[in-house]
Amino acid sequence: MTKVKKYVALAAIVIFICTLSFIGYMNYLIKNVDCLGNFSISNNVEKMNLLISRKMVDGEGIDTLSGGLYRNNLLVARVERTIKYHYHEEQGRYVMTSTAIVKGVHDNISDTQLTGCLAGMYAHQGDKNIVVLKNIGRAGWMVYDNPVPLYFCKRNT
Repeated sequence: MTKVKKYVALAAIVIFICTLSFIGYMNYLIKNVDCLGNFSISNNVEKMNLLISRKMVDGEGIDTLSGGLYRNNLLVARVERTIKYHYHEEQGRYVMTSTAIVKGVHDNISDTQLTGCLAGMYAHQGDKNIVVLKNIGRAGWMVYDNPVPLYFCKRNT
């Protein structure tokens, strides 16, 4: 075997190892969710605007909500809470069950008002929420709970 063939073989091995490492790293990025998104939902009278921080790793998750509920463009209730949950994947959907809800000092929204806009897991410990997280490459995830996307969650770097 000549020196040139040895160097070509060595270069091929290095490229192969780098490719496997890159694929492993990208798989890691896809499985672990760490993102920030703006959520807004409204009806004829009320509108809820939230900043949602989400982190999901190995079956444990934490969402932090900050924002408010507005009626006729006036703030009527504040949302400031952290929700811890367990999750598992079923047929491409994440099933989340809240394990702890910690309200901030400025959180004054009623559970009824909150569940009118969000899933019960954000108001009641033990409630479930089912979402689909569609990875949008390195940018982040689209969050769905039905065919229409709820919000884009931008990957934290």
